[in-house]
Amino acid sequence: DDRGAGGAALFQWRPPSLGRNIRRARQLLSTGTKLRFWDAVLRATTTPTPLPHDEYEDPREVPAVRVNRVRATPRRLAALPTPTERYRASVFGQLHRELRGWRPSAFRRAFLAKGHGGQRRAFKVQFQGEGVNDYGGPYRAIFDQIAAELQHDEFPVSGGGGGGAEGSPALGW
Repeated sequence: DDRGAGGAALFQWRPPSLGRNIRRARQLLSTGTKLRFWDAVLRATTTPTPLPHDEYEDPREVPAVRVNRVRATPRRLAALPTPTERYRASVFGQLHRELRGWRPSAFRRAFLAKGHGGQRRAFKVQFQGEGVNDYGGPYRAIFDQIAAELQHDEFPVSGGGGGGAEGSPALGW
């Protein structure tokens, strides 16, 4: 009998799994091989985007996401009384609110237009009250700011103690 103390099975048969076998062999594959494979998967699963009539316009399938960075400065966030209010005002919370209703295929879009400087994107960014056009800078800046918010030792969105603390509204989505 393959049962231990208390009747628990000591051996549990698992059917063969390609994913499990790949995970076991991951040290055998070079980083270059993994990156080429990953690039091929991304290309194969990218959501196609029809070209606009005017090459300087963005297609309607690439929406603009509005974010107010002025509202999300660390000083302003720290002044808000509750973690929920801080989360809503943060760049992370604003972006989450803008993107939460999107279908997964919308995030797999990789549109590249003239003037984007090689930056493929799923959406454009509009910084409210800043008067900038998104030719790649605001798109990259939004991710930089989110990373800074989440890594801040006293991240106002999580209530302090290093972003992402248990019970944080940021983790509740």
